[in-house]
Amino acid sequence: MLTALDRDVGELHEQAERFHEAALRTLALYGVEARSELVRGTARDAIRLAIARCDPDLVVLGSPRLAAGEGPSVVTLVRGLLGEPSLPVLIVRHEEESP
Repeated sequence: MLTALDRDVGELHEQAERFHEAALRTLALYGVEARSELVRGTARDAIRLAIARCDPDLVVLGSPRLAAGEGPSVVTLVRGLLGEPSLPVLIVRHEEESP
């Protein structure tokens, strides 16, 4: 599990750490071996480096669900991050919470 933060903001970093801890606990309940890493930099660079370092069988990306025509398409998102991926990519979408 990887989160890239483009700047070191204390509250954002703490939130990401709590998210990682909870996700690792949940994955462990299902017998999934996982590790977590918070890095500073762009998502694209962090993902590409992690893929090169770990040689995964599958890349899972989280992305908010956007209204039609709002933001980049899934294909644009994946190509922007990975170019033409040579491995399977799963996009996990979630609804944005209303304030």
